[in-house]
Amino acid sequence: MFLFWRGFIALRGAPLPPRWQLIVLTVGTAVGVFLSYRTILGRDPGVTLLVMLLFLKLLETRATRDVFVVAFLVYFVALANFFYSQSIPIAGLMLVTVIVATTALVAFSAPRRPIVEDLKRPASCSPRPDR
Repeated sequence: MFLFWRGFIALRGAPLPPRWQLIVLTVGTAVGVFLSYRTILGRDPGVTLLVMLLFLKLLETRATRDVFVVAFLVYFVALANFFYSQSIPIAGLMLVTVIVATTALVAFSAPRRPIVEDLKRPASCSPRPDR
């Protein structure tokens, strides 16, 4: 739901939610996780809380610095997925996730470069040649 809300904000140019609303959503999320799992400690409630707080961070993304924080949180969530399964298909999916997150980081670092160029950077293992 938070992801769709952020997409609506981005597409329509709507204002971001005020700080008090984000605080209420954050506390509500923590209470919801606690009521669901009867704790906020452990693998399942911890990963659930991490994912929910990642989506809440998207709702307060105002500066480029926030985009970098979201990308690094995506890396952490991708790693947390290995708590549940370490199969080859999941590893492939997490590799795609890491490539997309790294592409987003590269795109925000050099916004005027074409997206095809940005996709080549994280997918390649060679260092960038000096120009």
